[in-house]
Amino acid sequence: MMNNHYHLLVETLNGNLTKGMHYLNASYSNWFRIKHNLVGSIFQGRYKAILVEKDAYLLELSAYIHLNPLRGGITESYDDFSWSSFPEYCHARQGYFPYTLEILSLIGGTKAYRKFVASRIAASVRKESIYGTNSILGGEDFKHRVLKHLSEKKLFTEDAQREIGELRRLRKLMEEDVRRIIIELFKIKKSQLVEKTRGNFFRKLYLFGLKKYTDLSLKTIGELAGMDYGAVSELIGRFEKECETEKEIRNKVVLFETVLKTKEAGSDLNIKDLD
Repeated sequence: MMNNHYHLLVETLNGNLTKGMHYLNASYSNWFRIKHNLVGSIFQGRYKAILVEKDAYLLELSAYIHLNPLRGGITESYDDFSWSSFPEYCHARQGYFPYTLEILSLIGGTKAYRKFVASRIAASVRKESIYGTNSILGGEDFKHRVLKHLSEKKLFTEDAQREIGELRRLRKLMEEDVRRIIIELFKIKKSQLVEKTRGNFFRKLYLFGLKKYTDLSLKTIGELAGMDYGAVSELIGRFEKECETEKEIRNKVVLFETVLKTKEAGSDLNIKDLD
């Protein structure tokens, strides 16, 4: 618990986080107003939720939460801070936070956890390594599974967007989406996407699509195509100019982008209908 906010590491099995947090904040607010004879809001705004890949990122996030009061300058001794669950992870206090076993089992028990948290004090922790990208903290495969699930279950609703703060941005496509659409739309082989032949339209379209419609960096795109990231940028720049001057190329790109934008919006366009 910090001076003006708090952090909770929560696992919910029933997808009811919104209801649970509403109950917690509303109940506390009502109690606090009555106790102190206040009127108006107690909390400044709605809570922020981060979806976490359990095994790979849970330990780091737990340590970050326990060190937050120290980094925030509200305590000089995080290991016995009254408003933290850390003492219970180290068996110095019991009764408030009973579900410590899962995190402790990830590292091998109390002593190892205490040592791990201490080792993170001097560590340089980037904001995105804790808060994730677009409120999802995990590896690329995990992000892909989340997006695929949301898309297939048609969960891109207003409720879902409130649940994960920046869900609209999560509709960014994956590399395999761009690749599959080009292959199916133009009926080509996968190898043609990276063939370094002069004037290879599909290679240029593939790189263009990755840069514009995915979150991949130029370096990663270059690795996929066997190119330097500077060369990727130059090739895409030339291709965009070709789109402006050559009608046939522009028409193909418009067709390609129509399918991509439909996919990005959470729907599927039957490519056969475009033949």
